[in-house]
Amino acid sequence: MKRNSSPRSTYSTALVAQGAPGLARLLRGPTALFACYTAGAALPCRCAPGDNLALHRAIVQAPPGTVIVCEARGDKKVASFGELMALECLRRRIAGVVIYGAVRDAVTIERIGFPVFCMSLSPLSPVKTRAGVVGKPITVGGVRIAPGDQIIADRDGVLLVPVARWPDAVAAIAHAEARERDTRRRMLAGESLSEIIGLSLEESPE
Repeated sequence: MKRNSSPRSTYSTALVAQGAPGLARLLRGPTALFACYTAGAALPCRCAPGDNLALHRAIVQAPPGTVIVCEARGDKKVASFGELMALECLRRRIAGVVIYGAVRDAVTIERIGFPVFCMSLSPLSPVKTRAGVVGKPITVGGVRIAPGDQIIADRDGVLLVPVARWPDAVAAIAHAEARERDTRRRMLAGESLSEIIGLSLEESPE
């Protein structure tokens, strides 16, 4: 799996969801363009319909290690992001992009290994005329995304943890990670998973 490093998290989404279920929110819709991973502080932006100027502005403004979350109005007809933008993101050490919209140049983006999560693919190009919104909270699918919120994304999905709750989430995730590590050790030593987690596999009387 190709990864972009982040100073804040290398946890999988499954571990975050299991360890901090009350803190992590699932961002429904975007999926991995290829087998990739990203994590970092969110920089939200919102594009005008059929226009990706706001995403270009976000790329210029994003600090290294940022995950840009772009509300492209769920537009599946016009691609808001492509290969040249991915190369610019790599040059600027941006950690990844999550797009509520379409992407193009899928093969070359995978080849260069830049993590992208999107709704669909399209070869069509947008215009670049309306500034849109960058660096302010957005709401997508009922989830509020504010600057600095922690994004964790991989093949299983995209999660958000509010920045104020991230320290609590890290402590809970670390506990879950240690528990899983112990479970693996015991399984390698010969114990069954059902025994370790205390499952009763007997049939119940009707």
